[in-house]
Amino acid sequence: MKLKLWMKISILAVIATMALLSGLLVYKGFNIDGNIEGEAYSYNISKASNYKVYLVENSYYDTPYLSPKDNPDIEQYAASLIDYIDVDFNYNYRQSILKNFYTSYSVKAVITGQYENSKNTSSGELWRKNYVLLGDTDITSINTSTYDIKQNVKINYNSYNLEVSKYRATTRLAIDAELKVIMKVSSYDVPFDSPNFNREKPVSVDEITLNIPLTTSATKIEKAFDATSSGTVTPTYEVYSNSVMIVAGGIGLAITVTLFIIAFRVFFKDSRTHYEKQLDKILKNYNDVIAEVDGSKVTDKTFVDIKAFEDLVDIEEELKTPILYYEITPGKEAWFIIKSDTVYRYILKKPTRHHKTKSEK
Repeated sequence: MKLKLWMKISILAVIATMALLSGLLVYKGFNIDGNIEGEAYSYNISKASNYKVYLVENSYYDTPYLSPKDNPDIEQYAASLIDYIDVDFNYNYRQSILKNFYTSYSVKAVITGQYENSKNTSSGELWRKNYVLLGDTDITSINTSTYDIKQNVKINYNSYNLEVSKYRATTRLAIDAELKVIMKVSSYDVPFDSPNFNREKPVSVDEITLNIPLTTSATKIEKAFDATSSGTVTPTYEVYSNSVMIVAGGIGLAITVTLFIIAFRVFFKDSRTHYEKQLDKILKNYNDVIAEVDGSKVTDKTFVDIKAFEDLVDIEEELKTPILYYEITPGKEAWFIIKSDTVYRYILKKPTRHHKTKSEK
């Protein structure tokens, strides 16, 4: 069945639309810029810091150390009797789903110096100095819902006291100083050996902090953190490309473009015969050098048949004479150049049904 023109155009329009949608799918696959939500989960965090204040040899206490657990009634400690402080940090994380955890923790001590100006009742930080007690320690936990961190550090209380005393003597400022001992816990969403890992960009950060006054006669160690916390999280993930969309769109684009080319060639192929194509080409391209005549007047001449019309054009250019044209019979055309008694002639015949040129087979 021969399709009408409007049906052909409609089919090509549908294929072109499908190709456009496939290309759009590929574009979107490469240019997704946004967040997607993951599975919601609940979590619980438990934090603790237990410490023991070890004492120098003295005649006042019959125990080598004091601690809130063993000596609950003692809330402050004589600074002159402190040898060092032994601290155990404990961090426990639990959640409702299994996942891979990439956790890093570290411990540092920070001296902060506060100074109160006589003209201003509020004090401001004047000095800060950091000490690394434990560098970044990485933990990888695979397909689990919990992880625990236990870390012991020893605080040389007297060395920090001495540092503050030196600062006071040098600056002649009676600053109030405090030592913060901080365990920082950082969580990441990619493995530590991943090329996308960036230690400066954790997903979350949590801390356990102890505050210890310095250069005071008696010191009281205070915990500056919440022992427990919980909540529900719906994670979001940044997405920059989607391989499924890219592959699906690419396959669709290749198929639709191929179909469009095939359909276009089938629908709009040139249905003219070789004879018709040659006749149209000659009349169109060489109209300026062709003159139509009555072929019956060409008599008593010697005819030289030319195999290609282009050869006849070469003769026309050489002799500077026009090419004459007449229709011998319907479906048989002749072009010729007359020079004296010689006629250079090219004949184009319309093939019979049982004899076709190679281009028509």
